Amino acid sequence: MARYDIPENVFYNKNNFYITAISHCFPWKYKNWWDIKPPIKCAKLWLKREIELVNNKIYIIIWSIAAKFLLPNRNYTKLIKENQVLNWKLTIVLPHPSPLNQKWFKDNPWFYEKRLGEVRKIIKKTLKQYF
Repeated sequence: MARYDIPENVFYNKNNFYITAISHCFPWKYKNWWDIKPPIKCAKLWLKREIELVNNKIYIIIWSIAAKFLLPNRNYTKLIKENQVLNWKLTIVLPHPSPLNQKWFKDNPWFYEKRLGEVRKIIKKTLKQYF
């Protein structure tokens, strides 16, 4: 049994998860090798149509750029704190786990203390048919 009581063959099964990016265009890198933000024009061209074609139960959106694109004009931290709705489906917004985002995690201890546990329960409940 893997961490958090979700068997690996369920969590990493490609039939259970569909992963995509905000942009399908490679944005290159700065001279210091940091990624350049993905071009939103590519997301406007492809992403919204792509997610309409996926037969999913929930959306899990990672990163502020994706959240601001798919759920515009909303407070990013509030998006993370509360469940959202996108295309009439439950939507969870998560902060990017990058080491560059450690300040956000430090400034928002409630994420680890409360929200992460809630998200795990939602995912487990969604996948319960496999247990």
